[in-house]
Amino acid sequence: MDRRAARLRPSLERFHGYQAALDSAGITPDRALIRHEAFSVEAGQRHARDLLSSGERPTAIVAGNDEIAVGVLAAAKELGIPVPGELSVTGFDDTPQTEWTTPRLTSVRQPLVGMGRMAVETVLGMADGVQPASRHLQLATTLSVRDSTGPAPSP
Repeated sequence: MDRRAARLRPSLERFHGYQAALDSAGITPDRALIRHEAFSVEAGQRHARDLLSSGERPTAIVAGNDEIAVGVLAAAKELGIPVPGELSVTGFDDTPQTEWTTPRLTSVRQPLVGMGRMAVETVLGMADGVQPASRHLQLATTLSVRDSTGPAPSP
């Protein structure tokens, strides 16, 4: 796998998780609502401003990471859209900034300690000549529900 593909892999896995969640809920994703760009506050704000200014405004935005979600919150505030009253926002990574946003950001938490432990165990095993059974491991995530999500607004 080249460097570019390695950098894109987490984004693709998050996107596939989003698609799987929609599929399990019987929802067909609207490709016009899906945006791809570098993980940054500015990208989140720009894309959210575009989505939230469209004719059919979404009631929820699932961001690929917490930085993008912070940009979404900024765009919603700028446009006077109450979160979570009219818009729910979720991030991914559960970084410390999720506690500092207003409202506090709901985010998917990755098991960073477990990931670190697995990485160290793998490296130590490889140093002893043991090849890992797989080059790809997935650990379970959890959802840290905070103030940025709520029930969908009534039509």
